Amino acid sequence: MTEEEPEPTRATWLPRRALLFFVLVAVLVLVFMWLRPNWFIPENGGDGPTTTAGTTFVQTLSTVGSGDDVVLSDDNTTSSSFTFTRPQDARVTDTRLILFGRSQAEASRPVFLKVFIDGAMQHVERLGDGNRELDIEVAIPQRAVEDNAIDVQVRLSGASGDEQCVTDRELGALVVLEARATRVIGDLDAPLQSVRDVVTGLGQRVTLRIVPPEGDSSGQLARSWIEAATRVGVALTREGYEVRVVDASGDVQDGNSTILIGPVTALAALGWEPSDGATGSILTGRLGDRSVLAVVGTSGDVTVPFRAGGADVIADSPFSTPRTQETESRRGSVMSLAALGLDTSAVQVTRSRAWRVAFSLADLPGGAAPQSARLGFQVPPAPPGSRWLTQIQLNGHLVASRVLAAAGTTDWVDAPLPAAATQVRNQLTVTVARDRDIAGCQVREASYSIALSPDSALVGRTEGAGFTALPAAFASGFETVLPAAAAGDPAQTVSALVPALAEFSGLYGSLDFVWERTPDRRPFVLMGSMPIAGISAPVALSGDRLKASGVDVTSMSNGLVLQTAATHGGAIGLLVTPVGTAADVLLPPLGREAALVVPTGGRALVVDEAGRVVPHPPERTPSP
Repeated sequence: MTEEEPEPTRATWLPRRALLFFVLVAVLVLVFMWLRPNWFIPENGGDGPTTTAGTTFVQTLSTVGSGDDVVLSDDNTTSSSFTFTRPQDARVTDTRLILFGRSQAEASRPVFLKVFIDGAMQHVERLGDGNRELDIEVAIPQRAVEDNAIDVQVRLSGASGDEQCVTDRELGALVVLEARATRVIGDLDAPLQSVRDVVTGLGQRVTLRIVPPEGDSSGQLARSWIEAATRVGVALTREGYEVRVVDASGDVQDGNSTILIGPVTALAALGWEPSDGATGSILTGRLGDRSVLAVVGTSGDVTVPFRAGGADVIADSPFSTPRTQETESRRGSVMSLAALGLDTSAVQVTRSRAWRVAFSLADLPGGAAPQSARLGFQVPPAPPGSRWLTQIQLNGHLVASRVLAAAGTTDWVDAPLPAAATQVRNQLTVTVARDRDIAGCQVREASYSIALSPDSALVGRTEGAGFTALPAAFASGFETVLPAAAAGDPAQTVSALVPALAEFSGLYGSLDFVWERTPDRRPFVLMGSMPIAGISAPVALSGDRLKASGVDVTSMSNGLVLQTAATHGGAIGLLVTPVGTAADVLLPPLGREAALVVPTGGRALVVDEAGRVVPHPPERTPSP
């Protein structure tokens, strides 16, 4: 009798313990993706709306706001409002608002964060004591989603102890909402396809990828695509986007934050496929699993601003061919602040409220700096022992402060705007606060309706100097002059032109390009490096040397030189000189200086009209 041999043990390709470990890790990842989805937002792709494999729509606060984090505090403002948009042609369901950031609150002062959507409170939560991470999910009612615009207000409220006689009635709390992680998220029933949906899906950071046709050794064909890319980049920058420009081999991993620029045949080589039936100068298509916009036409009148031109509202098909209509320049010496974005609706104010309005000299009548701001305040009568105060600032400079006396009517305040404080781009800040005498206990905290008059305006005209003189010179049009060498590196050329042209061209202004010509009698923006025959400017870049009056130093490796210039024929303009790679240069505010030398990632060097370097103000130790 033979003894049965034992059946050989089957070898497994993975030990059971290792398999259990991998299963546990996968479960933990899924749990954290549900509890902390913001941990999985990529650094380079979380700056704006995206579609994930065509099924999820995400729009971050950085897209709909200024790009900065929202701060709620006693010193800043205790409430903030912002409006999210949604795709109009692709249906979005299961929409949620995610508030992510951090909070600080005292244990002795209960403070509540309230969330309102379309005016109705949808969430209230007491802030935790001490320093806490903030991660709140609020369901958005479907009726609010169907309105296309989702109006959100976040507000701090609380009590500081009315039972005590105290002078400090501040909330003593801080909330910071991170712009790139606070977002609206929802499920899509189909990938984004229409132009307006894909425009809605543009993040605040937009990458322009220029793909000129092949076989263009002379650069002649690249010229028209440089002009088209510059027009698109300037329009996007003027509308608040952060624009980065790359060439055909550049990174396109920004998803919906990428716009391709080039002929259809060249874009097809990248794997981009236009939507079915799409024909026009602006098309939508697919690049991998992403919906990506492409500009495939070079005509000078097809790249109007997407928002101001209506592409985000009425372009409900996969293609669009907008055309620029020349508009008459604004005239006169009065510019409505409501037309510049000032909120003139009634708001509820308990202690104080700040209004901010940004304006560019290029958008004002004649491009001239205003002399004053005329503001109408509609405030209710103040309770006994209290009064309404206003303070007005221009670019951080206090220009007016007074007590509002005409309660119950419109009280007009004329705030002078000093020329020395005016910049090419400006911010006017108007604050109203309720001041009161300390008289006993149980001081009642109440909110009051306050509004700024719709007739509030910037008034008068004053002459600028340095950079602030250029918008007036450009008000009737200017030409952008490029050398032949600029066609050799389209991305470098567009990177240098976009920030400069965006500063000085109005929202509806057209751009005229000329090649290989020296400016003479017409205002100009010129790309080149001094010395240039027939042109005078304070800063020269010769070889690796940067020279001005009393200055002769080794130039920076990467950066941008901007300076005012003039022709022998009497025309004034702007000279743009890129140095090395100028793709990541951030321009500082432009004021009355004549030239700025801006290295990448560094502080700008200021030069006056005589070519002298202007020293930075010394840092002073504050008095105790």
